[in-house]
Amino acid sequence: MNVLLLAAQLESSGRPERIVTTFGVDWPHLLAQVVSFCIVCFILYRFAYRPVLKILEVRRQQIAQGLAIPSK
Repeated sequence: MNVLLLAAQLESSGRPERIVTTFGVDWPHLLAQVVSFCIVCFILYRFAYRPVLKILEVRRQQIAQGLAIPSK
């Protein structure tokens, strides 16, 4: 009987509410995870991605200089 009442409630509610109740979205935890993800992305960009790009650019310039020098 309870299952039928629950099904009737879910059918009468809107689609987003059904998704939230089905999957149990916990908004404070979801927001905390989004903030944590943004912090990790910023740290990786700042301390990993940019230095690697700088190294690749230096290497690209070295290769270009090596190719520009005519061989004997």
